[in-house]
Parts: sequence; structure tokens; C-alpha cells
Amino acid sequence: MPLHLHTAITALSIVLLSVDALAPAHAAPVRAAARDSAGLIRPIDEAYRAVREIREARQAIFDGAPDKAIALVSEAKTDMQVVQRHAADLAVPVGKRAQEGDAYIPLDVLLVLSKGFKPTDETRASVDKANVYIAKGEYRLAITVLKAADIGITVSATLVPANASLRSVEAAARLLDVRKYYEASQALKTVEDSVVVEAYDTNGIPVREQ
Repeated sequence: MPLHLHTAITALSIVLLSVDALAPAHAAPVRAAARDSAGLIRPIDEAYRAVREIREARQAIFDGAPDKAIALVSEAKTDMQVVQRHAADLAVPVGKRAQEGDAYIPLDVLLVLSKGFKPTDETRASVDKANVYIAKGEYRLAITVLKAADIGITVSATLVPANASLRSVEAAARLLDVRKYYEASQALKTVEDSVVVEAYDTNGIPVREQ
């Protein structure tokens, strides 16, 4: 699945992998994404789009643009239906904050260097090499390079519950149909409130539940 990559060097960390923008319109199908990234967390285009559409729909309601909100919620519903259909292939385990029995889908993934990292010529070369692998989608090789250079890294994933999110979006669509805009916004807010962030040590990156 195509990813948007960038490298950002700051005083605190170096972000190697970040999905900060929508995937291209012709991104790989969600099932292919699961197959191609077996064993390693990868962000799912449809989950990312749905959350963005939900946020934009709430803003449209606030701005008094119900038609725009209805269209955005419809798009979010379609995206979450795709995610839910493949939830068993896409889900990753989460901590105690998870809603029991739901499937959590990654919408954003970061591979981050430790806060205490201080770049040297040697470590910078390893980071550059790792970024080459990341650009090719070879994340395990990138992690291997960084670990070999004794560079501490953490995988951070932002996840959304597939089942609960779809129910909330469907409820919002029904509420918009009867012009209950405040209630629709609150239904959408439950999706935003349900998003969790999990950090994984690279020695324990979870595989997707089967």
C-alpha cells in the first residue's frame, strides 16, 4: 500500500515513517494491504480517510453546511464498511482501553527513534539506510538496520475500533436525515473519542489477528 513518507529531525526524535496525508486515489485495495504487510503494523487508507471525513463532517455541521456533512458522513460510512468487512485481517491487539470484542484498525503508524538519540556520522548513515528501506516498504529491514546500530526505536500506532465506529457513523447518518445536527455531531464525536494510541517495542511488534 502506498505510504506518504517524510523524515523530520528534531531535538527530541527522528520520525522515519509517518502517514500525515491521504493516500493516493488509486491506493492498493485493503485486502492487498493486509497481505503485503503480514506481521507488521501498516496504516489502512480507508480507516484514515474515514476519521478525516468524520472530523470534516463535524466541522461542516458547526459551519451550518448540512449537505456537506451528509456527503462526508456517507463517504465515511462507505470507508468504515470496507474496514469492517476485512477487520479480521487488519486488526492488531491493543491495551486495556480497548472496547472488548471490537477490532482495532491502524490508521496512522510512526516508527520513531528514541528521545535520547544523538546523531553521529555513523548513526546518521544507518538512519539514511533505514529510510531507503522504508521508501521501498521493507520495514523489517529498516528495523534490522537500526537495531544493528544500537539505535532505539518504537512503533507507535493510532487505531480506531471498526465495529463501534461504523455503528456511530450509521447513527450519525440517520440523525442527519431527520435534521438532528447536534446529535449527529455527538455521534461522530464518539468515533474521535474512541481512537487509541499504542506504542510497541520493536522486539514485540504485534502481528494482525487472524
